[in-house]
Amino acid sequence: MQQYVLGLDVGTTAIKGVLLDERRRVLASVSREHRQYFPQPGWVEQDPEELLESCLHLTSALMEQCGLRSGEIRALGLDHQGETCLIWDKKTGVPVYPAITWQDRRMAARSDAYALAHGEEIRNITGLRPDSYYSAWKIRWILDHVKDGQRRAENGELLAGTLNTWLIWKLTGGASFVTDEGSAGCTMLTDPRVVGWNPWLLQQMEIPACLLPVICPADASLGWTDEKIYPAGRVEIRGSLTDCAAGIIATGVPVQGGFVTTYGTGNFMHLTTGERYVPPQQGLTASCCYATSFGRVCQLNGINYTAGSALQWLRDGLGLFSHVSEIEPLATSVKDCAGVSFVPALNGLATPFWDQSARGAFLGMTAGTTRAHLVRAVLESSALQVGNCAAMMEQVSGVKASHMIAMGGMTKNAFLMQLQADLLGMPVHLPRETEPAYGAACFALAGCMGTDPALAGNANETVRVYEPHMSQQERDEKIGYWRYATERCLHWHPDKNDGE
Repeated sequence: MQQYVLGLDVGTTAIKGVLLDERRRVLASVSREHRQYFPQPGWVEQDPEELLESCLHLTSALMEQCGLRSGEIRALGLDHQGETCLIWDKKTGVPVYPAITWQDRRMAARSDAYALAHGEEIRNITGLRPDSYYSAWKIRWILDHVKDGQRRAENGELLAGTLNTWLIWKLTGGASFVTDEGSAGCTMLTDPRVVGWNPWLLQQMEIPACLLPVICPADASLGWTDEKIYPAGRVEIRGSLTDCAAGIIATGVPVQGGFVTTYGTGNFMHLTTGERYVPPQQGLTASCCYATSFGRVCQLNGINYTAGSALQWLRDGLGLFSHVSEIEPLATSVKDCAGVSFVPALNGLATPFWDQSARGAFLGMTAGTTRAHLVRAVLESSALQVGNCAAMMEQVSGVKASHMIAMGGMTKNAFLMQLQADLLGMPVHLPRETEPAYGAACFALAGCMGTDPALAGNANETVRVYEPHMSQQERDEKIGYWRYATERCLHWHPDKNDGE
């Protein structure tokens, strides 16, 4: 009997779903956008119930496309945004506040003050910077701002988690309250070398342990969907990953020395170091990519908050184009940016600057600047961020990558991918399947079969390679000019939107 596996990628602006057969071939794929809400400058929220409804809708759409009935899907794999999180009532399942996304800056001032007092301790334990990017700060804000939040949490009346935990809890009818180690690391409440919530971190953030889910191997049986809720009936959930980990799984990269960048709302770069944990330096972070019954995969990370979201802003906010198909023709209609640099700090800056007060800007404009120059500058900023981080990753890890694998929707832009190869000085490989949802589905299938998920993406062959052509001197000049522009936008102003 044919086996089918479903993967759902709960992204920042859309949820994407794929259906695979047992040979890891994509039979159908669907996507659905969802809203983001901006109640104040620097605040970004989502409706968790809308995300759940989209997961149910996409499952039905995939089944309809393939003519499947309830009970014919063997397993489900989920990946998610990472640091986006929420708190809900344990009895009713109703969120006490909207989901606060990873982009949200409302706790910037408080996390910056905490970094001055405890930044080194946090880095030594977690491998992370104490930035408002991480879930612990969002959980703290919700507990402080909903009625009786702290008391109810301490009494076991509330539950908290990243989006994978919320969706698994809802899809199983409240039977499974779980997460995986990679997702737990997004909270800034764990040590990536040790399983479990760190007691000192919980105490520092005043977050009760009973509020948080059980941490399981990512390939464990994480529960069964409730057939009263889920259109596919009773389906085993066999995968929980962050979207970046799902992208890495999809590539089939080796667990040691794999260099993968996911291009989505932001750019997220990862150099996998296998079981070896490399302490972070030079503004990089270190984390557990995923942990399974076969072992743990660690990684160094370069985090860039703004990439595809800047293009969306050009379209929706500034009206410089109306459809994504216009981006590449606009960018290539001019020979260069005419001296214009875009600083992608629409939500502050992460690696290596870690400045939450930084703000985005176009610099170097003249009366001759056109919309084509602006679009090209935004595209180039995505590649420049990656090029800026790549050399640091190799230096800190001592690992020389032979090539980079690119994942995510922006990989369809050939101009961007060629520029990326040039700025890296190494080939950029595009696999056939470039969406994290494929990795989530492959991961779930490996869990069902009892095989190592690290090999799950081996069927995803490379379909295009971009070779570098830029000289080292030109590469250094371009990155240096962009860094010069970026440094002009650091420490822009004290963050007034802390939400306190």
